[in-house]
Amino acid sequence: MSVFLLLSLREKEAVAASEYRDFQQATGLGPTQLEQRICGSADFRVGDVTRYAGVFVGGSSLNMSNAHYGPWQRAVVRELTQLIDSPTPVFFTCFGTGLIAQVLGGSIGHENAEETSASRVEITAEGSADPVFGPLPPAFEAFTGHTESVASLPQGVTVIASGPTCPVQALRVGEHTWSTQFHPEMDIAGMARRMDFYRNHGYFRDEEYEAIVDSLRRVDTGPAHQILRNFVDYCLSRRAVGADYTVKACTRS
Repeated sequence: MSVFLLLSLREKEAVAASEYRDFQQATGLGPTQLEQRICGSADFRVGDVTRYAGVFVGGSSLNMSNAHYGPWQRAVVRELTQLIDSPTPVFFTCFGTGLIAQVLGGSIGHENAEETSASRVEITAEGSADPVFGPLPPAFEAFTGHTESVASLPQGVTVIASGPTCPVQALRVGEHTWSTQFHPEMDIAGMARRMDFYRNHGYFRDEEYEAIVDSLRRVDTGPAHQILRNFVDYCLSRRAVGADYTVKACTRS
């Protein structure tokens, strides 16, 4: 049986548990098919996890534009950078987009930050030929909320989804490292839980909580979830033909 790994960059277990539920529901993977490792402290290290078919990296409260990196963030950046060129498929969400851009030579800014909302995502010409994004509708909505965004792209990075409020909604590095600025894993219940966890973090104004949740109930999260299911299918098809897997992921030292 092929097993996937979710790396949760969360300091609080409740947030990590909610994130696991979101990814499990969105991917359709059962509890024996999706393992989780919580990477919430500075002592985690990248280790050999070649038995996994693919790796998901969840979001984080960290920001790449922080003026000072504490021990945990330094560890996160150092260790996750090793996943970017992995020959095993890796799918980053939200925080990973800025991480990829910055460590590869791009830059991060705040001009295209998005408050907690449903963002329009538009597949680019390059995205239409992508094995994960190509089967999607040309445009759809997805849940988002981020205080920083990609300001300039490094070489070797392909934008596969854009949008009117954030020009870099999804990117790909090489053949099979993906990242989305939005959260493809969340439905309305997951979004409400995430908002509960991150009140007063700058993602939305607290007095607008109820109005935001009500406005998001209309959103069809099917296309966003399909991204993750397409990623799963891609990973399984590679494993079926015996592709070389030498991925690394988070372990405790």
